[in-house]
Amino acid sequence: MREKWNGEQFLREGGIGGASEVGSHVRIDDFVTISGKVVLGNYIHIAQFCGLYGGTEGICMEDFSGLSSKCTIYATSNDYSGASLTNPTVPAKYKTADKNAAVRLGRHAIIGCMSVILPGVTIGEGCAVGAMSLCLKYLDPWGVYIYGRHSAQENPEAQREIAGVGEAAFGRTGRNDKLKFLSWKWRCFFQKDEKTYKFLHCST
Repeated sequence: MREKWNGEQFLREGGIGGASEVGSHVRIDDFVTISGKVVLGNYIHIAQFCGLYGGTEGICMEDFSGLSSKCTIYATSNDYSGASLTNPTVPAKYKTADKNAAVRLGRHAIIGCMSVILPGVTIGEGCAVGAMSLCLKYLDPWGVYIYGRHSAQENPEAQREIAGVGEAAFGRTGRNDKLKFLSWKWRCFFQKDEKTYKFLHCST
């Protein structure tokens, strides 16, 4: 059954206030661009050269999800039909056809390199998306998608069991266990210790 998700409500209840937030045990590699409203859960990896453009509606990556290199997620996009002007230098009143819609990656979702996720898409829990996929619509939990098309559903019960083992080993924390940040130009590591965050190190 498709899960309904209200991105605006989630962001409001999460207390973001326009700033991005990152959880515990999050690794953001070199040359990653993050802008707008973005929420990162715990145990997340974002590889080199990814772009997350949250805009006003926001992007949420839940615990244990990950992006391979050169993935791009858009929660905001210009209109390409010719109905309005485009590009960020043009005042908003001339870009009336722009699309802004929240994007969510469920727990344990993994996205292959050079994939693109467009506004309004929800990637279901445990979903695997192959390299160079274009994601235009909702993807089912625990599905395997190649080029954005459903390929197979490889024993979802076993996948859930593995995911449960990982959560038992590493712990599971709520979405309020976040550390605010503006932007990273380095690979940074944090570790949550009880109710505080310990900065481990940054490397270029």
